[in-house]
Amino acid sequence: IKLWGFDIVQAGNIKGFLNYYATPESIRPEAEKRNLSAVQCCAYTDGTKLNIEMALLCNSLGLTPFKDGMEGPRCADVKEVLDLFDFDAYGDQGRVDYILGSEPGGGVYVVGKSDSEFQRPYLWYYKLISKGNYYLFYRPYHLCHLETTTAIARAVLDGEAVLTPDAGHIADVYAYAKSDLKAGQKVEHGIGGAECYGLIRTTKDAEAIDHLPISYLEGEGDQLPVLKRDIAKDEPVRYADVEFPDIKFHHLLKRQSELG
Repeated sequence: IKLWGFDIVQAGNIKGFLNYYATPESIRPEAEKRNLSAVQCCAYTDGTKLNIEMALLCNSLGLTPFKDGMEGPRCADVKEVLDLFDFDAYGDQGRVDYILGSEPGGGVYVVGKSDSEFQRPYLWYYKLISKGNYYLFYRPYHLCHLETTTAIARAVLDGEAVLTPDAGHIADVYAYAKSDLKAGQKVEHGIGGAECYGLIRTTKDAEAIDHLPISYLEGEGDQLPVLKRDIAKDEPVRYADVEFPDIKFHHLLKRQSELG
């Protein structure tokens, strides 16, 4: 899109269903029907995976969410996108977001902006969906079992990464309580667990309140994070709220933080 002369206004995901409060047990019948693990399916359903995907785009392309967790309006078709968001309010900052329950299910889209008068008649001729200087591009499918092999081939054969964090660590996905959690309670899983869901935030805003990235809540075997205090439903989980296990994963996180 940028190569074609468009500014990226919004990079978007087409999300089929969302329930922040799903748990591995509540989602188990659906997971079994789709031949998925309950934890994996829960991470899809509660939106944590979606938020992680969009944070990766932020850190690669310099985009940010317009609000914590993004806006995520419900609509019937991706072609409605240009009427769902106030793109003028974005200013010069590109954003990430998603639409919910839309056709085509499972695809992705980008809203680009072009002020080029030269481009305009050609884009009209090729029937690109537009509103003013905003144009919609979308891909109506998601084939990860094929796309993953392509990504591996590019890395191994060409030494080429699909995505790199060229913009730095400007966004991450942070933990919120799915229910009223109690002091002493163990967190069985960070991503896809029963205790927390993850929402994207800018690192600047999150660090101002000591907000904990949801990935930090992963344990190893029976060595699990333990909550130090009661946390109300939908409340942010902070670093000081958690006693972390003495495991290699957390040693590596600490080392990574020290390296900047």
